[in-house]
Amino acid sequence: MSQRTKEHIRRWIFGLPMAVWVTCLTTVCLAATSLFLYVNTNLVTITNSDGQKTVVFAQTIDKRLLVREIADMRCSEDDIITYDQAKHGYGELHVEHAFPVTILVDGEKITENLIECTVADALDIMGVTLSGDDYTEPALTAKIESASSIAVHRVTYNDYTKNETVPFETQYQYTSLFYRSPERKMVMQNGADGVINAKLRDKVVDGEIVETSVIEDYGSTEAVPEIIKVYGEGAAVSSMTAPEGVTLDENGIPTQYSAVLTMKATGYYSAAGKGASGLGLSYGTFAVDPKVIPYGTRVYIASADGKFVYGWAMPTDTGSFIHTNNMQVDLFYETYEESYINAVQEVKVYIVG
Repeated sequence: MSQRTKEHIRRWIFGLPMAVWVTCLTTVCLAATSLFLYVNTNLVTITNSDGQKTVVFAQTIDKRLLVREIADMRCSEDDIITYDQAKHGYGELHVEHAFPVTILVDGEKITENLIECTVADALDIMGVTLSGDDYTEPALTAKIESASSIAVHRVTYNDYTKNETVPFETQYQYTSLFYRSPERKMVMQNGADGVINAKLRDKVVDGEIVETSVIEDYGSTEAVPEIIKVYGEGAAVSSMTAPEGVTLDENGIPTQYSAVLTMKATGYYSAAGKGASGLGLSYGTFAVDPKVIPYGTRVYIASADGKFVYGWAMPTDTGSFIHTNNMQVDLFYETYEESYINAVQEVKVYIVG
């Protein structure tokens, strides 16, 4: 380019109006600003463990500042922030909020802010170790997803040899049979002390014995309880229960029955074990004329005044008395003494089925 041409261009440029110069300068500045923003500004999608989500334009690379001030989300120093910039200008940021986790161990409380983890992870982070049969509640594999407490239970064992007498217990059985002599007592089984002669092991959890097991037995014997039968108002002799679906009144008498018979009741004892029907003999069975009450029929027997209650019963036997009085029941007792105490009394027999 000649010197003359250069001079011509220079005079043309400096001869441009001021408005043109301003327009050109503004355009250059805008272009530079746009380039700067393009290079330094990101479109960031922000999510957190609360389920919140927002999208912001941001120049800062300070992740906590970005979350707190630009996205207006809560964020603590213990929260975990992850940032993934898939490509220039776009990024994804996730805030995993920490929450307090307390471990109760050895009489102390240890608390730290953690993010979602398992119980085992929490123990490891907080420096708590287990040994032997120690265990935790919740279990080690349980997930912690919010503020939680973990209990660490220390387990130890104590082995020892024990040789001592175990006193027998006294148990009471109640019967209305003794209504004529309420102070009467009858020993049904004599008690006998037991003996513990064994090597034992106590399982101790957090200082308390929760279980004792026998490691080796050197000849222990169990105590035999003493069983005493005493008077109990309205207590049935029989242990049989009402047939399913049968309703009872406030005195335990069935409200549904096909007939009610007034009969003479005596008592008997037999070592035979079976009645004439071939069925067994026990409290709750009785002898009767099977033509009056067939074998196997379910009945309820009690005196009219309710002082004596034989209870739910079933005929399984008969006797020679039917030839002189077929309106008689002979109630079975497992001891001769009880059958004697029964004597002769009048009862109501409710025929149920």
